Amino acid sequence: MAHLVFGAGYSDEGKGLSTERIRSLFENGKEMYIFRCNAGTNASHRVKTNEYEIVTKHLPSTLVKNSVAKITLIIAPGMVLNLEELFKEVEQRPDLSVLKDKVKIASSIPLVLPGFIALNKAEQSKFGSTNQGTGTTNVSRLKRHCIRLYDIAHAVDEKEFNKICAKIKFSYEQLEISESHENIKAYLTSMVTIYKLLLQYLGDFAVDYTQLIKKINKANCNVLVEGCNGALICNMFGQHPYGTSCMTGPNALLAYTNLDPMKVVKVHGIMGAYICCLNKRVMPTEFFDEEILEQIREKCNETDPAENMVRRLGWFDAPAVRKSLPYDNIVLHLNKLDALTGIKKLKICTHYVIDEEEYEIMPDDEHLLRSIKPVYIELDGWEGDISGCRTCDQLPLNAQKYVAKLEELLDHKIGFIGVGDKIDTYILKD
Repeated sequence: MAHLVFGAGYSDEGKGLSTERIRSLFENGKEMYIFRCNAGTNASHRVKTNEYEIVTKHLPSTLVKNSVAKITLIIAPGMVLNLEELFKEVEQRPDLSVLKDKVKIASSIPLVLPGFIALNKAEQSKFGSTNQGTGTTNVSRLKRHCIRLYDIAHAVDEKEFNKICAKIKFSYEQLEISESHENIKAYLTSMVTIYKLLLQYLGDFAVDYTQLIKKINKANCNVLVEGCNGALICNMFGQHPYGTSCMTGPNALLAYTNLDPMKVVKVHGIMGAYICCLNKRVMPTEFFDEEILEQIREKCNETDPAENMVRRLGWFDAPAVRKSLPYDNIVLHLNKLDALTGIKKLKICTHYVIDEEEYEIMPDDEHLLRSIKPVYIELDGWEGDISGCRTCDQLPLNAQKYVAKLEELLDHKIGFIGVGDKIDTYILKD
């Protein structure tokens, strides 16, 4: 039994929070494998309870100690790995004491190198970037000269160390990155040290992924796949040319994990009650009302943890979300509904007008994107703290109407409603 979680927006919809909520609901005593399979440190997820708040960049957004089932956290080869950042992430986890032998990372996963990050920053992409080196690392993967986790494992052997140094130098040269042999040697030495420290924390974490996934596909177990980035920035089906360096929609989660598609029982599309966006992408419904911006940011920390970038905010954009939903049998999660409390009038974009023609779905054509004019309906807002609501009928009537209107416009049922920023502050609607 497998559940897939993907973002039905530009990212920042609360996928990490929703993953942990789903995980807690479908535990049934069976062994559970939780995957993270695309992106890298450019996709940071927050999980918060009354006791802790963690930011995950590589590991799935769940805590092993909160589960009654046997859990294994898996970083699949569709991701890219920053070994230094992984070490920092592992150290700050509140369940560190029980993580040993519960984390498995594909030994074939490509590594983010310092030169890749420096090149990323130097290029200053006109399409926007979080400057984490993930795009450059994926280029090195496509050009078949990337450094992989198993290279670091081999570099532990002094006889192999110089061979891996030469491999890093070659990878740099292919991307016209200049770096001295001394700096490459120092970097590799540091990575070997970090690798050994991670072995102490996690046990033998680097695994042959093909053997692992064959075992999981045959097992009678639960599987949960946490996607990263939103479907609107998918480099295949998203908004061109402003995509990220990987695929991000629901089908990508199967491609990047090699999971048996027959195991999938439910696909969860995560969206916010308003739109969030980073960088320079086309965002038709962006608003600039300082009072509303301040009101929302007071309730939701709309700062991306990757590089503390402040997110752009906008009214709910139905045509954009429709673009993110490739098929019908997707259960929607609506997060951040509480952040709209206190706004007197709420807008929802129902469709676009481009050169006097109406568009129900955001177009693929980059040239048309520049001419988008959103068409809105306006709904009355609501007052009061809704974070304690656990059923729909406990919500203010206008909040219920807002949710119902989104279901009508998207022609999809909303199964979960997030009414706060903690794991237990949600309504299970259907």
